[in-house]
Amino acid sequence: FLLGATGYNVYSTLALNDSIIYFGGYPSGYVMRWNRNQPWTTQKFINGKVTDALDATANPKVLSFWKSYGDPPAGFHHTYQMLFGSNKNLIGAGNVIRIGNAASIGVYDPVKNVIYGIKYEAFTGLSFSGICNWKNLVIYSMKGNGQKQPKLYFYDPSLNKMVDSIDAGFDDYGSIYVKGNIVTGVANDRIYKLDVASKKIIETYAYPKGSIQGSYMLSNGMLVLNTSQQIPQTFCASVSLPYSNFVEANGTVYAFRGNMIVRINGLIKK
Repeated sequence: FLLGATGYNVYSTLALNDSIIYFGGYPSGYVMRWNRNQPWTTQKFINGKVTDALDATANPKVLSFWKSYGDPPAGFHHTYQMLFGSNKNLIGAGNVIRIGNAASIGVYDPVKNVIYGIKYEAFTGLSFSGICNWKNLVIYSMKGNGQKQPKLYFYDPSLNKMVDSIDAGFDDYGSIYVKGNIVTGVANDRIYKLDVASKKIIETYAYPKGSIQGSYMLSNGMLVLNTSQQIPQTFCASVSLPYSNFVEANGTVYAFRGNMIVRINGLIKK
């Protein structure tokens, strides 16, 4: 069932509640709001014209752009991931292209309609891998380009700056998931656990480059991976599936590949 088109590439989603869902993506690191209880009007022919996502009557509607809005603007073109900060502001992260070559991160305040980001030039030569919340900070996982060593960075949204970092010597820190002080990381060639408080690696397993092509951690702590590699069950409960993008909703797991959506049964016990 096709709801409609946005006119923009959607790379990330974030649900505020059962009614409001935020979209992020390309171009210009946009952030968009969809009210699923109202008619979908964007890209539909209404009152003699096609409704653009920037129009006042649009649903979903573009709210702002991380690439060029704000003081300073975050600069990224692709909003690869979003999450809610401790004060319910949106945190978005992605890569700066064309105007630079860097990883960046920023904040959007939906109440004040204010957007801003870090000065990304310090992260030139690095790119996005993942973000997660930890206490009042956001941990930012980056990957390098072979010339600059990445780290796990700690971003303070209230100060709009990185306040700490951890260098474990990895080329890519991958997608990251946190429980308490323990970060579980899944990169293209490695899985690891790291104690954020002590800044020490607890365990890590290396694999061939590119052999892990996606991951998702379910609400029950199970790790879903797109890989043919053997993952030690002592590391965590895991399952391998031939998909790279997953989402869990109301106890059901869905996987995405191309234009297909697959429901996967049995991963969450109800």
